[in-house]
Amino acid sequence: MGEVGFDINGRNKSSNHIDDDKNGYIDDLHGWNFVDNNNDLKDNHGHGTHIAGIIAAEGGNGQGVSGVAPHAKIISLKYYDPNTSGANNLSNTVKAIQYAVQLKQSHKVEKLIINYSGGGLEPSNEEKKAIELAQKNGILFIAAAGNERSNSDQKPYYPADYSLSNIISVTAIDRNRNVLPS
Repeated sequence: MGEVGFDINGRNKSSNHIDDDKNGYIDDLHGWNFVDNNNDLKDNHGHGTHIAGIIAAEGGNGQGVSGVAPHAKIISLKYYDPNTSGANNLSNTVKAIQYAVQLKQSHKVEKLIINYSGGGLEPSNEEKKAIELAQKNGILFIAAAGNERSNSDQKPYYPADYSLSNIISVTAIDRNRNVLPS
């Protein structure tokens, strides 16, 4: 990626305040914060860090458990702010999906999976179009199906219930296969 290494002045590209890879995001080595429009990826909600650990936690180091894909590389795209409106969160979601598509195209990423733990009870045309763009670019989309105490088998939950072939809808169940509330 263009934000790795040193620039012609010997400054670290990950923190030189220059958009070295010319993708419109300054120093986005580890991802982008669409809430504050910067590269500060601190998790003020906790859910993203929790899910990243389930996915890619390094095993065999005496700390916790191994993730399901411990060698996966995580790019953090912060879109959710618990203190803002649903419309802003949705807008940031669409921007984050578009960023992931741009990343796959510009950096020739062979395999890219978007894990999206959010969603809602109302469909969004903009969100669906962004996921369709991801589909056209070979990006798999993992979507939550049981948030807000919903069960998408009983009542649609989006984006999990868009009829797109690149979406895998997931939820948490108990030992009796009952959907757990989030």
